[in-house]
Amino acid sequence: MRFLVPFSFFTFFLSGLSALIYELTWVRLLKNIFGSDNLALSTMLTVFIGGIGFGTYISGRLINKNFSQKKITTKYKSLILLSLYALFELTLGAYALVVPSIFGQNLIGLAWDSVATLTLQIPWLAAFIKFVFTFVLLIFPTLLIGLGFPLLSEVLVDNLKPSQGDTGKDEELINNNSKLVISNLYATNTLGSILGAAFCGFYMLPLIGLRTSVYLGSAVNFLIVFLILILMKLIQQTLNS
Repeated sequence: MRFLVPFSFFTFFLSGLSALIYELTWVRLLKNIFGSDNLALSTMLTVFIGGIGFGTYISGRLINKNFSQKKITTKYKSLILLSLYALFELTLGAYALVVPSIFGQNLIGLAWDSVATLTLQIPWLAAFIKFVFTFVLLIFPTLLIGLGFPLLSEVLVDNLKPSQGDTGKDEELINNNSKLVISNLYATNTLGSILGAAFCGFYMLPLIGLRTSVYLGSAVNFLIVFLILILMKLIQQTLNS
C-alpha cells in the first residue's frame, strides 16, 4: 500500500499545523479572561502540552491492551485505527467550532469574574481555581490532539511488517525501518507545528482575527477526516481485490 505513507504523513503534518493554530488562538482567548501574567500563561501552556502528552500515553496503552493479543489482519486493524483517528479529529474540529463562544466573556468570563471577586484576597486559591478552569476547558481537546500519533504510528509500522509469505526479511532491518518511519512521522508533525505557529502568528491573526483563525483550524481537522476516509476507502479496495 504505497499510498499509505504519503497520506499518513500529510495528515499528520496537517495535525501539527492545526494544533499550533489552536495553541496560539486558545491561549489568546483565555488570556483575555485570566490575564497575561506569567502564572496565567504558564498554567495554560502546562495544561495544553500536558494534555497532548497524556493523550499520546493513553492511546499507546489502549493499542497495546486491545490489539497485542488479538489475531486480526493488518488491513482490518489499520481500518479500525484509522476510524478512531478520524473520529478524534472530527470531534476536535467540532469542539473548536464552539470554542470562541465557550471561551468568551459571556460564559467563562462571567464565571471567572465571580470567582476572582471572591478570591481577591487569597492569591493561592485564585491561582488554583484558575488552573482548574483552564484544565476543564483544555484537557478534552488536547487529549484528542495527543491520541492521534500512536494510532498513525501503529498503522505505518504494522504495514512494514512482512507478510506470512515473506518471512525471509531481516527482522533487524524491519525494526530499523519502523524506528525511521516513527521518527520521520514525528518530524513531519513538528514541521507542521512550526509552520502553523508562524502562519497563524504572522498572518492569520493580523489578517483574519482570532475567531476566524480558530474556525480555520477547525477546517483543517475536517480536511484530515476527509483524507482519512479516502485512505480507508483505498484500503478497503485492496481487501476486496
